[in-house]
Amino acid sequence: MHTQDETQVQVQILRLNRKIEKLKKRVKHYQDKCDVYANILNMHPRIEASYEKYQKELAERERNYQMVARLHLQDRLIVQLQKEIDSKNANI
Repeated sequence: MHTQDETQVQVQILRLNRKIEKLKKRVKHYQDKCDVYANILNMHPRIEASYEKYQKELAERERNYQMVARLHLQDRLIVQLQKEIDSKNANI
C-alpha cells in the first residue's frame, strides 16, 4: 500500500500531467492560429496585386463606357443635324 504522502504526490503528478496536456492543446491552438495569420500575410501581396488589376480593369471599363456614351451622343446630334439639313433643303 502507498503511504498518504505517496498518494498525494501521485495525485499531484496526475493533476500536473492534465495541466500539461491542456497547455499543449492551447499551444497547438495558438500555433494553428499563427499559421493561419502567416498564410494571410503571405497572400497579402497577391490580394493587393489582384485588387490593383481589378482597379485598372474598372478604370478601363469606365473609360470605354464614357467613350461609348460620347459616340452615342454624337450619333444623336448627327441624326438631328441631318434632319434639320433635310428639312431646310426641302423648304428651298
